[in-house]
Amino acid sequence: MQSRPATREQRARHVATMNASFVLEGMHPQADDLGLQRRYIERQISLAGMLDHARDYARRHGSPTSL
Repeated sequence: MQSRPATREQRARHVATMNASFVLEGMHPQADDLGLQRRYIERQISLAGMLDHARDYARRHGSPTSL
């Protein structure tokens, strides 16, 4: 059984939840992050694309790469 793709509203809720978690950790998305999130909500990039961006960010900033 194949799952249905997330709707725009579901993607927006997922992004809002992610950003709320970031705020709890004292982090805030920058303009490029917000743009990437908007593109995800609008189905211009995939969740895999978001993960690739996170991995690239971690590599550039010396963060753990266990993402």
